[in-house]
Amino acid sequence: MEAAQYFEERTSGLGLSFINAIEKTVYEVLENPEAYQPVGDEVHHKRLSSMRREDLLAQIKQHIHEIEPDSQIILYGSRSRGGAGRESDWDLLILVDGLLNDVRIDKIRHRLYEIEWEWDEIISSIIRTREEWNSPQFQAMPFHKRIEQEGIRL
Repeated sequence: MEAAQYFEERTSGLGLSFINAIEKTVYEVLENPEAYQPVGDEVHHKRLSSMRREDLLAQIKQHIHEIEPDSQIILYGSRSRGGAGRESDWDLLILVDGLLNDVRIDKIRHRLYEIEWEWDEIISSIIRTREEWNSPQFQAMPFHKRIEQEGIRL
């Protein structure tokens, strides 16, 4: 059976956005087969190479700094500790100056969503002001201490 016929049979009756996502994945596999490995009837993306990892982090930094030029971005969690698995997300703490409102948060998160879509990776973000993050209340939290120990500044 040809790939096009197989694709049509497998996607008939599905929503258009879902079909577009599948189609995008099929084209990515065809264009870059060495980045994918078969597992049963499915195809799973191999863990990001260190070069692609650096490209992703550079893109995150660039896009966030376009919106918030003075922001500080810290990678934490399994990706910073080197213990990330295939399904691990990218945990980011983003610190900004000044008043933080929903509009600013939405601008940052929307840009991160675009990167998620492009890279097929999950990016989780916590956005706080530097003043809030450096307050005695936050500094007393185990979460703050963990980020100080394991976080990587981008």
